[in-house]
Amino acid sequence: MASAEELRTSISAGQAALREAIAGAGEVWEQAPEGGEGEESWSPRQAAEHVIGSEVLFVGAIAGAIDQAGPERVELAFASTEEALAALTAAVEVSARVYAAVTDDDLAKEAGGGNSTVESMMAIHAGHGADHAQQIASVS
Repeated sequence: MASAEELRTSISAGQAALREAIAGAGEVWEQAPEGGEGEESWSPRQAAEHVIGSEVLFVGAIAGAIDQAGPERVELAFASTEEALAALTAAVEVSARVYAAVTDDDLAKEAGGGNSTVESMMAIHAGHGADHAQQIASVS
């Protein structure tokens, strides 16, 4: 079982990788990879809209589990990498606030319904950002 601090570190690493990938995607922002299906067919813009929007879902589920105020969900559309980076910065600030309140005792709490826990949601969040950062970077 990972500690809350280890999970926060993993999430931060995924967010940093995502920031780097988005920053480097300017020339190919709207370019979809050839031959991909489903998520693999997304342009960097589409992947960024999805993954930054998902930040709200992960953080909202965890905020509810630990009695914190969560972010509001909004539809995202980024015409440029600059817009995506600004939205990512805002999402990271909210997630940092919520995740700072997570203790090791909170990790076993139910989050997001079903069989998810705060720990599993945080672990998924960390991997999600890193996976989409790699996807975005592979196009550029």
